[in-house]
Amino acid sequence: MEWVYRRGSHGVRLAATRLMRGDQVVSEDRHAGWAGAGTRDNVYRINATAIDPAAEYELVGELSSHGGTDSHGEVWLLIEE
Repeated sequence: MEWVYRRGSHGVRLAATRLMRGDQVVSEDRHAGWAGAGTRDNVYRINATAIDPAAEYELVGELSSHGGTDSHGEVWLLIEE
């Protein structure tokens, strides 16, 4: 999963991205990243090999604003086979 900064006066600090099934963490990638000017370490890898197609899942990002909330971007889901 890639957090992509597009525009704005502020970026976001990234701490983790996780795949949740209800309250259960299925997979998590936790490391410091940055989406803003000078983007770095903004790709998070989630292991989704044991997915139940009948279940509902949620992708959750742990991030915080840096200096304000004028930040616009996208989240990309990239699939590796």
